[in-house]
Formats: sequence, structure tokens, C-alpha cells
Amino acid sequence: MARWNGDRDDGDQEVSVLGLRGLFGLSILRLRAALRPGGGLVKTTLYSASAGTGKTYTICQEIAKRIIAGQNPRRILACTYTKRAASELKSRVQQTLLEKGLTAEASALELAPIGTVHSIGHRYISRFALRLGLSPDLEVLPEGGDLTAMKRIVAGLDPATWEEMVRLQDRLQIGGDEDTRGPLVLRLLGLKRQNAIGDMEFKKQMKANGERFLEVLAPEGPSGRGDFKDAEGQARGLARDAIEALDKIAGGGKPANREAIIRLARFGASNWYTLTKCSQLSAPKKAEDEDRAIAGLRSFCAGLRRHPGLISDCRRFMELLTKQVLEVEREYSRYKTARGLLDYTDMEERFYQLASDPDFAKDLKAEMDLVIVDEFQDTNPVQLAIFLKLRDLVQECIWVGDLKQTIFAFTGAAPDLMRAVWGMKGVVRETLGTNRRSLKGIVDVANAVFAPVFGEDSKMKAHEAAGDEAMERWLLRAGSNPTEAQAVAAGVKDLVRRKKVPLSDIAVLVRQNKAAGAAADALIAEGIPAALKVSGLLATRECAAVLCGLRLVADRTDSLAAATLIQLLEHTGDGTPAWLSDRLKERKNGKPSRPFAGRTLFAGLEKLDSRHLSPSGAVSAVIEALGITSRLGDWDEPDKRATELDALRAQAEAFEETALSAGGSATLTGLIAYLEEIEASGEDGREPPQGLDAVQVLTYHSAKGLEWPIVILTQLDTVWGGTPFDLSVSGGSPAKGMPLEGRKIHYWPHPFSGFKALSLSDDALQTPEGLAASDQDREENKRLLYVGFTRPKGLLVLATRLKTLKAGPQHRHAWLDNLGSFDSTVGRFNSPGMHAMKGIAGGIRVFSYAPSDLPVGGKIPAKQFWLDTPKAGKSPEPRYVYPSEAKGGKARFRLEALSGAAAFDGKAGALDPVAMGNALHAYFSALLSLETADEKAKGKVARRCLEGFEMEGKLGPSVLVRAGDRLMAWLKVAYPAARIFTEVAVSAPAKDGAQWDGAVDLLVEVSAGRVVVLDHKSFFGKDEHLLERADEYCGQLRAYEEGLRGCGFKVEGAGLHLPLAGRIAMLEG
Repeated sequence: MARWNGDRDDGDQEVSVLGLRGLFGLSILRLRAALRPGGGLVKTTLYSASAGTGKTYTICQEIAKRIIAGQNPRRILACTYTKRAASELKSRVQQTLLEKGLTAEASALELAPIGTVHSIGHRYISRFALRLGLSPDLEVLPEGGDLTAMKRIVAGLDPATWEEMVRLQDRLQIGGDEDTRGPLVLRLLGLKRQNAIGDMEFKKQMKANGERFLEVLAPEGPSGRGDFKDAEGQARGLARDAIEALDKIAGGGKPANREAIIRLARFGASNWYTLTKCSQLSAPKKAEDEDRAIAGLRSFCAGLRRHPGLISDCRRFMELLTKQVLEVEREYSRYKTARGLLDYTDMEERFYQLASDPDFAKDLKAEMDLVIVDEFQDTNPVQLAIFLKLRDLVQECIWVGDLKQTIFAFTGAAPDLMRAVWGMKGVVRETLGTNRRSLKGIVDVANAVFAPVFGEDSKMKAHEAAGDEAMERWLLRAGSNPTEAQAVAAGVKDLVRRKKVPLSDIAVLVRQNKAAGAAADALIAEGIPAALKVSGLLATRECAAVLCGLRLVADRTDSLAAATLIQLLEHTGDGTPAWLSDRLKERKNGKPSRPFAGRTLFAGLEKLDSRHLSPSGAVSAVIEALGITSRLGDWDEPDKRATELDALRAQAEAFEETALSAGGSATLTGLIAYLEEIEASGEDGREPPQGLDAVQVLTYHSAKGLEWPIVILTQLDTVWGGTPFDLSVSGGSPAKGMPLEGRKIHYWPHPFSGFKALSLSDDALQTPEGLAASDQDREENKRLLYVGFTRPKGLLVLATRLKTLKAGPQHRHAWLDNLGSFDSTVGRFNSPGMHAMKGIAGGIRVFSYAPSDLPVGGKIPAKQFWLDTPKAGKSPEPRYVYPSEAKGGKARFRLEALSGAAAFDGKAGALDPVAMGNALHAYFSALLSLETADEKAKGKVARRCLEGFEMEGKLGPSVLVRAGDRLMAWLKVAYPAARIFTEVAVSAPAKDGAQWDGAVDLLVEVSAGRVVVLDHKSFFGKDEHLLERADEYCGQLRAYEEGLRGCGFKVEGAGLHLPLAGRIAMLEG
């Protein structure tokens, strides 16, 4: 280990091996582990960190000890699972160093590569980009951006490429009636990329998967002839024969049989599933005539597994699926290449490529001494390959994780590879065995239940004393999932009454997201606040209103958005809303198409200009314009609604980040389309509010890494079994340093909608692949239970169903039965009360609950924490201020006539002043591009501007053309050497911390940094009238001056361009 001299920046080693200071800085345990029996340094230490044993503390101490002993902080690479974990790790180490007075070392740690594998990879890939053939200016898709891009690629592919595959999927009923083509393709593509499987190898594996499945489907090979149409035709013929036979039987046979057979005979079948269902036809006992009548159809359908048409369809489906996966990958690669993008998987692949490069290896050896990996058990195959490469390049590696908590296989983690790593030779294994989280009773139960499963090494010592009762068993008298959720709610209410604990101290864990929603609903229905992240953000009143507001900012003629907004924010009655009558009258009278023009609700929105707002800025501006935040106090659950507005802003920011990183532009219409897309796909998550005293409801997977005083485990009676029809990956040789070698994807199509007819599912489970899938799932269930058991600090509650039978009570906890020692440890107590458990501190208290146990009323209020507000005071100033709203008072203007004849006759008639102004602004914004155009081209543009605002026939195009020509002529005389700009956005600080947000119609840059402002106005009349009206806009011009000065410009003049009056009104003084 090198000793660091804080005065040196070159990172040179002063000592080439462990110096005395380094040795004395280590604990006896680490010193013993640092030396092999034959002498020399051990390169890798693997800490097995059971839940609650101080994993983060240990990593921080290991880093701090080495730095105190002389290690150069910059020569430490630490990889964490999340950015938050990296920040915490760094700050805790720095705190330790500062307490020791090592200020220079604490500062130097800021330069160390500490972060996620992707952030560290980005650091090195950027540095060595040219060596990898990349631009040093790397653009990385944000998290989730890859999936969004691939979904759009799937949706954008030529429908013809999907046609045959979709037809086969429907005929085979793979996934039932749900369209699984996109998700299935993306899941396969994800596994292919996460395991670095090449195209040719992928084709080979998918073909082998298909052929192996056909061996299981038809082990004796095909029998019969023809395709699906032949099979369907033969089945319909047999159905007709069966009907004839049934007609000869008294009563016509069992109604269900007769109905199914008649339907098949008349309408045929569109898929194999419909045919296979006929294999289940059965006659009542002693109805031998009926049984003989249906036997032919039943026998034919029972033999369909060997039909050549089914075999051919399955083989062709696998071929097309493989083709589509590769096609989507190619299109995605083109998409990224065209935009110069990398996603997270690309980062891992490039980092691995870099780690395999001899030159990089040489550089890293010279720069790094120590590599630390946190949450090692969640490493995916490519990341593992990276860490094994880094292991060979540095003096020492420390890997910290817990094999018992490898539960993220669905995100790419590889439990099979992790088990192999845990058994690698040449790795020193240490165990963190003191649990500092839970009371002794909980630790005792975890030891007793899981030691027989995971081995004696999994046992922990309890740092906390026995304390109060640490375990409860809730016997739920419930026969279904909904009633179980209600019974759990009854238990929670009783628990709060008994323990007098805050609701936020309680967590209810469920297995599935769907069950989480049911559990939260049951709690809320009984007045117990529940915090849960669910979809439906854009279905909430406040976010739906904001979305309507965004639509109106993008298109003020959107009458549906306008009507919806009024309904959401103003309508309170049950009858026909008044706005509907108003709108019908507007349409009948032929009034302008701007719906509900002049209504106060829309006044703020009409001042917003989408051209000068970012999407996230538009969200904030719409919230303010509609006064949503001030309305929350009048609605129920304002805390939740405020959190949902924050979540909507976060969605807008995520959209901007994804759009910009993809090389595109983030527009308001794009944001609206994005929000509609995530609403349709159920990805519009609603975040639980911060600071609310509520029961936390979440899945076992989501609970990993978290802790609560009280944890309630539910859904323990459900059997969770794996099948060979699940996607999986196996293979690899991490012990040889090659975790990616031989990685194989397993996928079998599951026809007949998963229908268990024809014994296909049962036969598949008995294959080696099926047995392996069952074993893997059984182990996953054990690990997931371990995560649940080790979350609580003070009380663990096991909520299981109790079914009353004639033979006596029957406990329903099939999931717990995965733990062979559970019954012998916890017992099957049937009666409420306190029960002792051998070797378990505190025993277990049993309660019984049913949905009917919930008392009427008694709502538990959510504790909310609010800042005191003054009883009196002025209203808060708006965050954004608009120049068009600025007040200016009296001012002096100088009128100057424009040269040339006017085309406007001065008769406005019934012209809509707003529409007229918009048409004029639209034409003047195009002036610079029309400077060299002929009269015909200018007239065409003017006509389109008038048509866009329904002004055609009311104002002639020549009026706009002549007004533009007169303005340009004046500018050339007044400012001959100036540069001219139109529609210039101005965003600058205003007084009192506000922000000016507007756009200058026309900006004249007289010289560098010196400008003149002109704003177009459509009023006209005599000069006296013009001067009087000009006063109204003095404040607007002063606001532009202030904003431009804040941007560093010197404003030499400001005025109004009055095109219909043929005047320029310049502000004086």
C-alpha cells in the first residue's frame, strides 16, 4: 500500500509494500486476512454482510483506516449501487478524516472515483474516448431513456414486419389476448445486451430453445397432416358429428358441452386455445351415450400437441421473434449512432472493453491501489466482468454484499454467478455477524428460520437487548385477497391502539404491486392514511387541470381542454353545467373559435407564450396562472396534491432531459404527448407525500435496504412457483475470470394462454429446465422472505390466513413452507394470547382478525406538519412577472410618421382586435426572411397569417405587406448599420426576487451591446389618441429595458411600432 504525501499531486508511491504505518493502522482481523500462509498480499476480501450488520459503516471504516495509515485518497475507487449511497459514503469518510484533523486528505477524497458503476465508467470512458473510437463529449441517455427510445422504435417499425408474428401470437395465444410482442421483444433484447451475447450466438440459442421446446411439446414427433386451417376444419366436422349424436339423446346432453360444441361447429376457431379447450369435454356419470357422442372430438383435440400445424406455428414464431429482437437492436443502434448517444448498458460494455485494454490496464495500475464494491450481490454479468478485470489491475479489492439478499434477477442481477463468486478460490471471506438493527427476539427468529436454509454463517449476534415482545402472529380469518387486505387493516388499527405508535413507524409488505394498491385502499377505507407510490398521477384533479392548461397554452382553440378545465376547477353542481350552455351559444352565434373568450379562469393562460417557455417552465407557469396551489387548501388531502404537483414537474424535467440527451428539442407539444403516453401505459407514478404520518405500503423488493420499527409481512399463503416458460439466463465461469463466457438465454413460448390442458405445463415442469426453474424460484422465495424478516427494528408481524375446517383450523402460509424449519421454530398457534418459543427471546403474541373486526368510524387522522402563517399580510408576489402586465403611468412619447402610402383605410369595423394583433405579429416575426422576397411571396405569407387567425376577408394581405415594407424602410434610415432580430426572448431578474419572462417583438442592435426595443401594437387613430394609448404601454417598455440591462445590454431607445396608424412612438426620458 502506498503512503500518501498530502503535499504531492503526482500519486507516486513512497512505499511499495505495506509500511509499518499501514500495518499498525489495520485491525488484527484485517492484518491476519492481509497475509497468505505463504506470505504476500491477498488481493480480494469478500465481506458477507447480513442485514443490519453495518455494511456501510464497515466500508467507511475500511477506507478511513487506510487513508489514516497513509493511503492516497485519490488512489481509491469505490463503486456503489446508487448515487445517494456514493454521496453518503464519501461524506461519512470525510467526516471521520476531519475529526482526525486530516483536512487535506478529506479534500483529496473529492477527486477519488466514488460513484455508481455508470458514473465511474463515464469518467474513464470520457478520458479514453478516442482510444475507444468515441467522442470525448459523451452524451448519455438518462435512466429509463433507453426503454423509452426502444418502445418508440418498436411502435414505429413497419406494421408489415409485425403482421405475421402478431398473427401467430394470436393463433398460439401466447400471453392470452394481451399484446406482448413489444414487451417480450424488449425483455429478450435486454437480456441479450446485459449478458453481452452476440447476434450469431443469440440466433443459435433461440433456435436451440425452439427445438428443445418442440421436443417437450411433441416428444414423439408430429402426427397427422396440414396446418391450423386443416385442424380447425377437422375439429368442426367432428363437432357437427357430436351434435348429431347428442340430438339423439334425451335432453341433448349437458348444456355446457352442447353450447361449446355448437359454437365450434357454427363459428369455428381462430386459435389453438379454443380447440384445446374441447379436450376437457366430459359427460356426467353414467351418461355413456353422451360420452360416446363427444369422444371423437375430445380425442382429436387431446392429441393436438402433435399436430404438425401447431409445431410449425411454434417454430415459425420463434424464428420471427428472433428476427424482431435483432431488428429492434439494429434500429436502436442506428438511433443512438445518429445522435451520438450511449445508454447505461453501452457504458458497461465500453467500460469492460476499456478494462480489457492493455494500455488502460497500465494506466490504472499506476493510479489505483484499492477497489471497493458495495451491494456486490446485485451486480449484473457485465459489471461482474468489469470488477474481475479491475481486480487484476490493483493491489487490493474489497467486495461487500449479502448473497441472501440477491433478489433483483428481474433487473439483471445474476444469483447463479454470485454463488460461484462466493465460492471462488483465493478470496478471503469475512462475515459481519452483529445485527445492530433489530431486537434480540427478531434476530433469534431469523437465525432459527434461515440458518438451516443459508448455513450457519448466516447466523447473527444481536447487539440490541431482548426488549419488549418482538414478534406477533396475526391469524386472518379471510378467504380471499380483498378480505385479507381488510383483515390486515383491522390489525393495523388495533396495533396503533395498543402500541400508541406513529403510523409512519409501520410498514406493510406485499408481494405484488397490485396487492399493494388493495392493501392501501383497505387502510384508507377505514380512515388509516397510507403512503404508496401508484400510477394515476394524471388522473388526479390538480394534474389533470395542469395538463388541460398546457393544452390550452399550446392551442387556445382546444375547446375540450377548456371545457374540462372549467369542469375541474369551477363546476360544483350535479346538473347540467353552465359552461356547456355557454359554449353551445358561442358556437350557434358563430363567435370566434377561442372557447370561453374573456372568462377570468383563462386570463392567466392567455398571457403565456409557449414559444418562450421550456416544458418544465410551462408546467410551473400554468400552475401559477391557474392558481392551483392556492386552490389546494380548499380540496381534501392538500399535502398529497402538493406532492403530486411536484411529481408532475419532475416528469416534465425528465422529459426535457431525455429529449435533449437524444439530440432533439424539448417542446410543449412534445411534453403533452409524453404525458399522454405515460398515462396510457400506467407509468405516471404518484409519489407518497413527504412528512405525512401514514402507514407505508410497499413490495418486498422495494423494502430492501430500508427499515422500520414495525413491519407486517403479508401474502404469506400464496404459492409462488417458477416455470420453464419464464425468461432466464444461465452459464458463465466467474472463477476463471470469465462470467460472460457461455451465458445462455432460456425462453420457451407458452401457447394456449397458459391453459393447463393437454398436460403441457405439467410435462414441462418435469424436464431438467422445469426442475431448474422451480429450484431457482424456490431459492428466490427464500431470499425474499429473508429480506422481509430482517426489515423491522422492534416488531415483526406475520399475517397469515387461518381457514376453519371440520378437522380443525388450517394455517395457510404456503410461502413460509419454503422454510422447512418454520413450523418447528414459530409453531402453529391457533389461539390468541402469549406463546413461548424455544430459544426465542420474548416469545410470540397471537391475535386474530377479520374484516368485521373493524370498528365503525374512529378515523385515525394523519399528522401533518405545517409552518405557521401570519394572520395578516400581503399576498405573495408572483414568481414570474410579464412585461405586458407591467404598470408604468404617464410618459412622454414622440411620434414619427413612416414614409410611403398606407394600405389600411382606418376602418376597423367588427374586427377582433386580439386576432388582428396576432396576425400582425405573426407577419412581422417573418420580416427578416421576407426582405428579399417579391410582392407575390410576401402576399402569400400575409394571407396565411390572416387565415391562421380567421382574419381572411376582414383585412387584406396588402395591409400587412405594406406595413412591413414601411417599417423596414424606416429601420434602414434610422439605423443603417444595425442588426435586426425578431421575437427575442427576455428572461432576467426583476425586483423582489421575481423573474421577467417575455419576448421583445423587434430588437435593433445598433452596435455591440447597444440596442433599441420596438413592440408592435395594432391600435390606430388620430395622433392625440395614439399618444394617449401609448401611455398604457410605458410600463411594458420600461420592463424590457430593465430586463435587457440585467442581461448586460445598454438600451438606447424603446418605442412602439403602430403599423395600422403608420407611426413610430418612441419613449422619451
